[in-house]
Amino acid sequence: MCEIKGRNLKTILATATIFLTYQLTWLTNLYATQGQTVIAGAIYNADNDTTADADANIDANYLTNGTKIYREAALSLKPVTDKVTSHTYEIMYGKILLPYYFLNPRMKMLEIGLGCDMGYGPGASVALFQKLFRDAELWEAEYDAACVEKHKGSGKLDGIKTLVGDQGNDIILDGWIEKSGGNFDVVIDDGGHQNCQIWHSFQKLWPTIKPGGLYFIEDMQVAKQKGYRWPIQPPVTKI
Repeated sequence: MCEIKGRNLKTILATATIFLTYQLTWLTNLYATQGQTVIAGAIYNADNDTTADADANIDANYLTNGTKIYREAALSLKPVTDKVTSHTYEIMYGKILLPYYFLNPRMKMLEIGLGCDMGYGPGASVALFQKLFRDAELWEAEYDAACVEKHKGSGKLDGIKTLVGDQGNDIILDGWIEKSGGNFDVVIDDGGHQNCQIWHSFQKLWPTIKPGGLYFIEDMQVAKQKGYRWPIQPPVTKI
């Protein structure tokens, strides 16, 4: 059973605030510096001691107009991911993730949650990432292994590396890290949204993020809903 031992939602939110503040500080430095492309790359280099490799083939508007680019790309696909319909995640991804990709086009990114339980079917965000991040190494993690295999066969996951299992299980998470090699530039947690799943995933995956990398947690607002609180109780069968 997925558990958070000795910690509660306030701890999770406090931790999330700390690392989000760190990343937003990096982003503020990026935009506050004159000569964005070159100097911003130097700021990033100072953090992780690598060479920024901005690709001349990537639209420079990724740096300054990412929100519009992200939203328009999402709306051009069918189905349209709920990241831009039920939510307005084009804002955070446009302002933070697209500039990061511009500077690091060969970034390694993991999204938790293929969307197998979505009414419009899985893979909407995969298609968007393939459109926006053509040179990135893309990983998808999903609880429903049968769904992953089915859509591998359909070609929907061509070019995508996959992981399966429960994101709230430390053994599974260790297996993900071993198989993928960790060392991610970006992790997006759009998985089960249970508080304990978010916490276990963060504890395991945050240390694998490259210095200067990004960790996003979607839909944290549902943490207040009874079905998403911790600890998760196993289903009860009444006789």
